[in-house]
Amino acid sequence: MGRSEPWIVAGDFNVVTSMEECRGGRSTNVTNMEEFNTAMFTCGLSLVEFDGGPFTWTNGKVWQRLDRALVNSRWATAYAVTRVSHLPRGRSDHVPLLIKAGSGS
Repeated sequence: MGRSEPWIVAGDFNVVTSMEECRGGRSTNVTNMEEFNTAMFTCGLSLVEFDGGPFTWTNGKVWQRLDRALVNSRWATAYAVTRVSHLPRGRSDHVPLLIKAGSGS
């Protein structure tokens, strides 16, 4: 499957894309953040909008948005109504993601 097909990539990327996606703890590793953002750009991926709390992971002292969905332009065109919901955290240190996608027609 190449970049010409619609694709979505979702899960725990273990990195934030901006300083706003982190609260508490040590400062964000800017090199990791920049490398991830460059990789997204190189692969032609963009972030999917989300609703729910701003953070998807915590250890009780640090809160970060590590879990996300990324799509390429073909996916965004085919499934214009794609949204991620950050659901309530259960026993895990990560929140579950609910991804809904539709054409909007």
